[in-house]
Parts: sequence; structure tokens; C-alpha cells
Amino acid sequence: MAQLRYVADWEQLPPGEWLDNDENGTHWYLDVEGNYWQSTDDGYQIWVDEEEATTPTVTESSNQYDQDDGEELDDEDGEDEPLGPVPLLGAGTGMLGIGLAFLVIVWTFFITMPTAKLNIELQSSESTSLGGEMSVIFLDGLELYQTLNMATLIVAVIMIGVGIMTMIKRAPWWAASASNLALVSLLLIASLVAFSSEKKSFDACDPLEFYCFEFEQPSLFLIDAVYPAIFSMGIFLIIFNNTMKAWANFDPNEEPEPELDVQIFSKDAPPLGGFAALIGLVASLAVLAFTQVFTLPETQENLDRSNDLGFTEISEMFETILLYNQLAVGLSALVAIVSLLTLIKKVPWWVLPASYIPLVTILFMTVSKSDSTGLSSFEQHAFYTGTGSIIATMIISASAFHTLANHEWEELEGYDDFGETNHYDFNEDEEEILEWRAKVKTAVMGLVVLMTGIGGFVLQQYAFGETDGPTFDIRDASGALGDGSSDELVVLDMLDKTNSYSEETIKIFIQINGGEELECKWKYSGVCTFEYLEVFDDRRLTAQESILISEGTSDLCSGIAEQSCKITANVIHENSEEDENMQVTVETVDLGSYTFEAV
Repeated sequence: MAQLRYVADWEQLPPGEWLDNDENGTHWYLDVEGNYWQSTDDGYQIWVDEEEATTPTVTESSNQYDQDDGEELDDEDGEDEPLGPVPLLGAGTGMLGIGLAFLVIVWTFFITMPTAKLNIELQSSESTSLGGEMSVIFLDGLELYQTLNMATLIVAVIMIGVGIMTMIKRAPWWAASASNLALVSLLLIASLVAFSSEKKSFDACDPLEFYCFEFEQPSLFLIDAVYPAIFSMGIFLIIFNNTMKAWANFDPNEEPEPELDVQIFSKDAPPLGGFAALIGLVASLAVLAFTQVFTLPETQENLDRSNDLGFTEISEMFETILLYNQLAVGLSALVAIVSLLTLIKKVPWWVLPASYIPLVTILFMTVSKSDSTGLSSFEQHAFYTGTGSIIATMIISASAFHTLANHEWEELEGYDDFGETNHYDFNEDEEEILEWRAKVKTAVMGLVVLMTGIGGFVLQQYAFGETDGPTFDIRDASGALGDGSSDELVVLDMLDKTNSYSEETIKIFIQINGGEELECKWKYSGVCTFEYLEVFDDRRLTAQESILISEGTSDLCSGIAEQSCKITANVIHENSEEDENMQVTVETVDLGSYTFEAV
């Protein structure tokens, strides 16, 4: 209700008291609210000072202008306002992504790509290639594999950028999971491409030209890219869980944290703690001792042997490896010194993590160079020292992040200007939204875990599903069955290209029409006999070589018309070994049972 400012007579005045008249004869009245009333020709009105009379007008105009201006600003802000919740991930998630990307870059650049490049060079050379269709299939797969490895490096670099943006609260909430998923997908595709090319190449092996069982068997765990893929999948589950948790628990009413004057490379930045310094010291001394005691002497021995044999190219390779190992010794000593200085608070926080970068680089350069020796990465000393150094670097980096995150930084002036990143508009009830998001998060995470399990099962079936195929195939022998003995019954063709069996270790048993099991003799007369149809005269049974099973001294299958003879052949591999105590152990492997109905 508007305030009363004029009355026609004194009886309408609010409660109060009369004051003395002034020199002009004007009546004055003071009400209980502290307002002064003065008499006029036609009644009474509230007295207002002339200077104060103009101030409300200006203030009112000013307020009206501010209100209009604020409405315009609100309209402008409304255009840029996000449509939905945009939560921000923690800096720890960004750092986890950076660590993963760094590990993938090191592994791919120094292990995966050099190994693939070496295999491409070997298959391109006429003297070392497999030859024929095997080399074509293998080479095509390796070239695609190398292309995917290059794409992996690009995505890993992008992931580092996304991790940095996540740490400084400038990346969308979904960016870390998306970049990690892209990295995992590329690594898995690259692993499957490499495995598939090896598998197809091995399947194309012709036993008439090669001893296929002597080739290295295709295995997914022999693919270099599969190891960072497995590690990345584990990290992806963690990052994706953090992403869904931040989205599900997002509170639109929570005040954003003020921006701080974080100058991590200034003199005010805190030094590292003793834990990180001790990790750096122990890890660097371990690399120094292992390289000095084991790696250098072995490399020098290989170099001397190559020089004695006159292998100039191999000698130059070992000279380079020796130089790399000597550099690793010097760099590990430098890291040890930096660790001691860190322990006594004499160097900034970033010096120790930075000192590990050249050490890790030179160690994996040694691994890359050593691939030319024919040894895999897992058979080289530098691989283990390099991997240990990477783990130490990640622990030290995590300690550095923890130190910087818990440091009390000075606040910037005007830090209350947060911008519009965390301004949201919700029309629904906040509790209902949070409950709905929690249910969605639970469902999505359950689906991701389920799909991970299904994907792992499918991958296992793809990688190992065909290893249980039959060892032999059975077919009819040439010639008709007669009423007498010595008829040729069936032929067993060996299909397995992964093994070779000695002719003395094969035992064959047959059953005729489901009757009693009979043992066939090799080279000797018996109820039934068998002989090898050798393609190569090496006394070894390999793929595309055959066994002919015939009747012996008995008439097992009659040649009577309209009568069939169902033959079931059981093949066993029996190998005897004698230990140092002259104890004989017999290893028996069932190679399958095969049935054919001869007419």
C-alpha cells in the first residue's frame, strides 16, 4: 500500500504530536514514523527537503536504467547459456589421461613401430622374405599396421592436449573419455590387423614348399600393440567412470571455485617431497647398476664377437647400442644426483620429472636399435629398465601433481568474476535430476562392463578359436575291397601345420563296425598295418603327409555287394623320455578319432 502523503484536515493525520508553529505561522506535526507534516491552504502534507527531492528521482532513473540494461544483459546471456549440465572433470582425471598417452607414445614410437619397420624390410628383401603369397599377405598387413600405429601417435598427442585442457577446466566433460576411447579403438584395431595378417600368412603356408611347423605360430600376445591396448582399456574404465560420476553428481547450485594465481614455474612453487625423491633415487640407481653390471658387458662381448667374425654391419649396430647404454649410465647417474638435490629441497619440483625424460628416451632408443639383433623387445635388458623408468616417472609425476594441488596459491584480484561456464538453468526439480542421472550412470557403467566382458570373450574366440581343429582328415583308399586280406582301407591326411611328429611315435587303433579295438602295426605284420606316404623323406609327419591303413593278416572288411564297412581310426602320439635317474616317462597325446564308411 502506498504511503499517505496528504490529508484534507488535521483529524486525518496519523498518530503523533504537534510541534511549535514556525515564524510564518505554519503548523508542524511529527507522526510516529518520523515524518514531518506542514499545514497548507487546503490541508496538511509531508514536508520534503529540496535537495533530497531530486536524489530519489535520479536514483529511480538510474535504477530504471540499470534494470533495463540488466534485462538486456540477461537476454544476451540467455543466448549463450548452455542447454544442459556441463560438469567439469577433476585435474586427476586429466593427469591420468596424460600419463596414459605418454606411455602409449613411448611404447608405440620405440617398440611397436621399429619392430614393424624391421619386419617390412625383411619381407621386402628377396633373401629374407617368406616368398609367394605368404609374403604378400604379411607385407600388406604390416603396412596397414604401421599406418594405424602412426594414427595412434596422433591420437595420443591429442589426448595429451585434452588432458591439459581438462586439468585447467577448459575441456568439455566428455572429451577425456572420447579421446581415450579413440586411442583404445586404434590400438585394438592395429593389434587385430597385425594378428590377422600373421594368421592369414600362416594359413597360406604351403607344406610342399616349407616346413610350416617351424614358423612362429600366430598369437595375439606376440603383437606389440596389444599390451598398451589392454592397459588403455583399464584406464578407459577409470576415466569413463569418473566422467559419468561427475555428470551424475553435478550440482547446479554449487558455487564455482575462484580462479587462483597458479604459477607452477615461479619461485613460489613448492618443491617435491621426500617420497618422490626416494623413488627417483632408487629407480635411477637400479638402472645404473643393471646397465653397468649386465648390459654393458654383454653388449661389449657381442661387439667383440662380431669384429672377430668380420661382420661389419652387425659390429656397427652393436657399437651404437654400446654408445646408447653408456649414455643411459650417465643419464641415470644424473637422475640420481637430481634425486639427492630434490631430497634436500635444492631444486624446483619439475627438475626431477624432467630429468627422467631423456633417460626413458635413450633406453627405448636402445630397445628400438636392438630389434635388429633378432631379439624381441621382451628379451632385451633395456626394455625392463625403460619400463621401470616409465613407472618411476608416473609415480613422481603423480606426487608432483599432489604437491601442486595441495599448495596454497594466492588468489587473483577480481576472482569473483567466474564467467558463464557454470551458470545453468534447470526447470525440473534438482533432486529428481540427480536421481535420474544416478540411474543412467549405473545403467551405462553396467552396460560398458558387460560389453567389455563380451568383447574380451569374442576376442579370445577370434584369437584362439581355431586352434582346436582336427589334426587329420580321413578318406577312402584307392582300390576296391575284396574277400581276402591286405585290402587298403582308408587314408589319414595330416592337416595340422603347427606340429611335426616322428614316425616312431605314432600309434593307430581301428574299430570295424563298432567292434573290438585293434592295434595296427607299422612295418610289421599284424591284424592291420599302416605306412607313411611321405612327401619328404625326413621321417617326420607334417601337414599334407598321409598315413595309409590296410588290412593285415585278417579279412576285416568284406567285398560283398551292398555291404559297407564302417572304419573308426584312433590316432595317438606317444613320446618316451628318460631323465637323469634313468626313469622313463611316457607322454601320450590323443590326436583324434576319425570315422569313414568304406564300400
